[in-house]
Amino acid sequence: MSADIKIRLAKTEDLKVIQDLNHELFLSDSQYQDGYNLNWPYEQAGEDYFKGVIAGELGVCFVAEADQEVVGYLAGCLRKPHAAFKTKRAELENMYVKETMRSQGIGGRLAQTFLDWCKSKGAEHVIVGTLAGNDRAVKFYKAHGFDEFEIILRAKI
Repeated sequence: MSADIKIRLAKTEDLKVIQDLNHELFLSDSQYQDGYNLNWPYEQAGEDYFKGVIAGELGVCFVAEADQEVVGYLAGCLRKPHAAFKTKRAELENMYVKETMRSQGIGGRLAQTFLDWCKSKGAEHVIVGTLAGNDRAVKFYKAHGFDEFEIILRAKI
């Protein structure tokens, strides 16, 4: 790693940079799927979501800092109980690391911090979704202990 990386809980003052990073995630993901609302991170629903995970009301949000600059984030939550599942589950909802900071272990540290948080909350399984075609993300998650669990198909009508 070229920089000293610190993983910490997000704070209210991180909101704007997290919104910007999520916007970058949406731009990146739009190459695999059309129809993204690229402005969502800045709209009221997106802002409310990020405020909620930062505050711990909707889940949790971690940031990665390099030289006191936020270079990545991860947001996730505990899933609501579902009658079809016997175990307590969590979901890694979204994560992004700046392109220039990738392949330095930052994403892995964010993911491990989240997995540790999930375990401390009693979750037995963590799920994450990524878009078909995003082979880099699939490879990343498999390298960090995730395996194929569910396949979601869609039909355009």
